[in-house]
Amino acid sequence: METEVGNFEAKRGERQKIVLNILTEAGELNAAHPKLVVEARRIYWEKWVILGQLAFLGAIVFSTVGIGFIVLPMFFRTGKLRSAQAE
Repeated sequence: METEVGNFEAKRGERQKIVLNILTEAGELNAAHPKLVVEARRIYWEKWVILGQLAFLGAIVFSTVGIGFIVLPMFFRTGKLRSAQAE
């Protein structure tokens, strides 16, 4: 069982302080041995950020090539049509 109580923004090298105020007595939860876990989400891991940047770069390259395949033949066709019309 997992519950997210809250979240916060942090930067590498900074120290954070977490204060958890328990408003009611919950002795019946002691049998479950509750723990407070603080972790970075996967989206903030360095390797995921690098992978995201590489995917974005790949998308730019492939889209540029794809647009080139669509647009360049248009220029070659119009050149052939103009030379045929001039004759």
